[in-house]
Amino acid sequence: KHNFPRDIPLVIPKKLADQKIFKEVVDYSEDLKNRNWVIQENEYILADQVFFCQRMLNQKDQFARLLDLLRIPDADKNVRRKIYVYRNPKRIRFINNDNEIQEVDRRYGFEVVDCDELNFAEQVELFQQCSHIVSIHGAGLTNIVWRRNAPMTILELFPENYVQPTYLWLAKNFGKTYYA
Repeated sequence: KHNFPRDIPLVIPKKLADQKIFKEVVDYSEDLKNRNWVIQENEYILADQVFFCQRMLNQKDQFARLLDLLRIPDADKNVRRKIYVYRNPKRIRFINNDNEIQEVDRRYGFEVVDCDELNFAEQVELFQQCSHIVSIHGAGLTNIVWRRNAPMTILELFPENYVQPTYLWLAKNFGKTYYA
């Protein structure tokens, strides 16, 4: 919610600073790359004023600010790739009959993609091009925001006893068509 002057340090824990995705996002953005990052391990930091950041909710204005910060352009509405987001069975959530789902998706012209194999920039580029996505419920669906100001249809897969509206809200906030 704040536009901090560049000289104000942003303090982050070492655990976050060491994460591959964090490094990729910072490298992707000139604005973030040029910030004054302070990586905190176990030491105390003395400050006159402190702002605490909290996780983003699925609110359009928060994601819109992120898209602006990262300088994500509008997606080309004429590029209409269709993907099935595969999730490795070694992950916490996966689909038992994934091979059957992949077979059906391929029959309808969907590419099978494992986002774990893509870096941040590749995920942005891919999801900017996607007009149709089939995916198991999971954080990878947050990538739908990269298709900025372009239509997208999402089919989210999850067990019938697991209702989680996170990506429904996100899709609706950005004018995407959503099915579950």
